[in-house]
Amino acid sequence: MSRADVSDEIRVRASNVHSFKDISAFRGALQGIPGATDVRLIATGSGTIEALVHYEGVLPIEIYLKQLQTAASAAKRIPEHISVTVS
Repeated sequence: MSRADVSDEIRVRASNVHSFKDISAFRGALQGIPGATDVRLIATGSGTIEALVHYEGVLPIEIYLKQLQTAASAAKRIPEHISVTVS
């Protein structure tokens, strides 16, 4: 089985999103995750947005999402006022 044969999708929620700039930063950070092939945003209510992140590869995406949550190595940083959770 090659890396291209392994793919999955995970739901990521961001709260305290107040502007299009916040949405762009959130989406950009998710798109910067190694292996992420598609990010679909879903507005869920006032100040909250969810993203369905499709990714390929054998390394669990949760590792990269943890890095996003701490803003340690995101390609594009998420503003500090935005809270990111994985479901």
